[in-house]
Amino acid sequence: MAAFNVNGIRAAVRRGFDSWLAASNADVVCLQEVRAPLEKIPPEAFAGYHLAYHEGDQPGRAGVAILSRSEPSAVRMGQYSVSGGMLRRKSVSYADELRPLDDMV
Repeated sequence: MAAFNVNGIRAAVRRGFDSWLAASNADVVCLQEVRAPLEKIPPEAFAGYHLAYHEGDQPGRAGVAILSRSEPSAVRMGQYSVSGGMLRRKSVSYADELRPLDDMV
């Protein structure tokens, strides 16, 4: 499993993200700050992975993605008000696992 802030997925792809992903052999990759609508991202950027994606509510800001080799049996998204701002959550579950993957915060 790998998780990191890509600070803009389009910029990350220009810097070689797709090559890193192919070489990483990670089963699950969690990305934050993707900052782009899905239709603006080259399809090869996530080749070989199932994608759970939310571009965020404000263009050019926030956004999360969960890439996984196995297809999730469920994808849940939520947004909650907290003191000082908003908390966004995306989680995925897998039917063949003993328990669901814990919520990503």
